[in-house]
Amino acid sequence: MLAVLFLSPNAAVAKVSSQSDTGFAVFHIADVAAEPEEIWRKLIVPNRWWSSDHSWSGNAENFYLEAKIDGCFCELLKTEKNGEINDAGAVEHMRIIHIDRARSLRMLGALGPLQSEAVNGTFTIAIKANGDGTSKLSFLYVVGGYMRFEVTKIAPSIDAVMGEQFGNLVKLIGPVLESADTVSTDSDKSELLVVDKGIVELSSDADEIGTEDNKSEDGEIRRER
Repeated sequence: MLAVLFLSPNAAVAKVSSQSDTGFAVFHIADVAAEPEEIWRKLIVPNRWWSSDHSWSGNAENFYLEAKIDGCFCELLKTEKNGEINDAGAVEHMRIIHIDRARSLRMLGALGPLQSEAVNGTFTIAIKANGDGTSKLSFLYVVGGYMRFEVTKIAPSIDAVMGEQFGNLVKLIGPVLESADTVSTDSDKSELLVVDKGIVELSSDADEIGTEDNKSEDGEIRRER
């Protein structure tokens, strides 16, 4: 669990962004030298970037993602007997609840040791073009509910694991770039707007994720994309 994020701190922001007695959130963001479409093509093939060390089968090749609503981020369990590989079952890690090609992917699921607890996690992956051939890529994983772990101990461990997967994906995509945005360590600025406000906006000045009250100028409630 205690994997170390190998990205340079000058190239990415990674942190446990908030925590309480009943949950926590971890956040990772970096600028990468790729357009959103290229990032998306690699993102939806998790067996190329998820670590075998954080799998049930011990082999990342068993991961797959069905890139559609209610699609499964799953892992096949296999056994070998008499030289033959047999399916022993499968694990559902997460399920897709929001998909917007080359922009955002949101899944629900309790990863790793959290699967045995009465918690749920919301994992949002966001991509935004910078307009110069590069893009921002971010992971946000929010966990809440009853668990038998101490939040102050499990949150940094989950953050490290998510950071490892984030680093694997960034390494697969290409170079990490330094930028004025991502090197900020100011708590008011380090959690960045990474896609349209209707999808993800983090602000340490507010206790919510999203635009203020989710209301338009005419007072109507705006649905999240």
